[in-house]
Amino acid sequence: MGRANKPSRKKDLQKARALIMQYKEHQEKVKNEPRSFALSHWFKEKDNFMSQARFYYDRAGVELKDVD
Repeated sequence: MGRANKPSRKKDLQKARALIMQYKEHQEKVKNEPRSFALSHWFKEKDNFMSQARFYYDRAGVELKDVD
């Protein structure tokens, strides 16, 4: 049995960018319609989005401050 290949840097960057875009969409939704979205749930998920994005950026060798 062979060893599992590490995902490519390109795929890691795509996943991280997708998470950042979802994060921004959710932030806009909370700003525009604060009562339609559970704020307490969003504050819990906010950290989750950023930690996942940080993981993919770190694995791709990109610092988060270099993004945007």
